[in-house]
Amino acid sequence: MSSIVVVHTLFGVLSLITGAVNLLMTKGTRLHRRIGWIYAGSMYLLLFSSFFIYDAFGQYGVFHVLSVLSGAGLTIALYFPLFRRYHPHWIAHHYVWIAYSYIGLVMATGSHFIDMLPHWPFVLRAFLFWGLPFLVGSILIFGPGRRTLKTVVQGFASR
Repeated sequence: MSSIVVVHTLFGVLSLITGAVNLLMTKGTRLHRRIGWIYAGSMYLLLFSSFFIYDAFGQYGVFHVLSVLSGAGLTIALYFPLFRRYHPHWIAHHYVWIAYSYIGLVMATGSHFIDMLPHWPFVLRAFLFWGLPFLVGSILIFGPGRRTLKTVVQGFASR
């Protein structure tokens, strides 16, 4: 395994851990912001390192395009808290973009495991590793009555 793959993997694991912790913890605290910056930094380094990995296709491919899109989504997620004075509903925008950033990370991680079940039809594996994380994540964000999103916004409003 090349050293860039090891670095990429370490940033991926750090992103998975810090993203999960931050999505589960109380929002708006100093600790939330610190862990959030660790998540963002590790994500940017993960995405950057992906451009030095092209063994799968021998050239740049679809995963590199997804890295660019993921970086754009993460940048949008960070834009809202950084420029919150211009956006009265910045909390909701930040939460949705950062949550989908994490969902995309989980889906990308699933891409590394999709060949682990070769006897399963590809459609079933794709649903398991890509569709299911997207579906569950979307339900958690916009679930019945948009409960999760409302809780985040109300938590900030009560401060």
